Amino acid sequence: MELKGISPSIVTYNTLINGLCKSGRTSEADEVSKGIQGDVVTYSTLLHGYTEEENGAGILEIKRRWEEAGVCMDIVMCNMLIKALFMVGAFEDVYALYKGMKEMDLVADSVTYCTLIDGYCKSSRIDEALEIFDEFRKTLASSVACYNCMINGLCKNGMVDVATEVFIELSEKGFDF
Repeated sequence: MELKGISPSIVTYNTLINGLCKSGRTSEADEVSKGIQGDVVTYSTLLHGYTEEENGAGILEIKRRWEEAGVCMDIVMCNMLIKALFMVGAFEDVYALYKGMKEMDLVADSVTYCTLIDGYCKSSRIDEALEIFDEFRKTLASSVACYNCMINGLCKNGMVDVATEVFIELSEKGFDF
């Protein structure tokens, strides 16, 4: 394109980056991204690609680069990053990102809470999961999905009695199953 005097737009680059990531060629997509000023789509696509490939180093590198670039994060990207950070065991980064959401004018949604609860439970960090669950109950207490994540995580960590209490709480709120 450039040989013919046509400069590709960010949309063109993001389309190529997305195609490479979907083909399992995220490192190639990353190389393409290094030649452009990326946007939220660029970085979230690369983050998703590295997460699918379970490439912890790639995840942390993308996080560093987009912070360096000052790209504004949206709630979808924030949720993706939380999931990716859990995958690499970066619990302090997860907590800092969650607490920093207010500074970014982002409000945690049910996906955020489910991702946090699930990540902490899968890492056997039940105290942190319960802390997040308590915060969830104060804000979005109508999401059955978050209750399900908490109940599942508690059961998988051998805390069936606590899971039963959460189930009873959910039943008392009048949710249909």
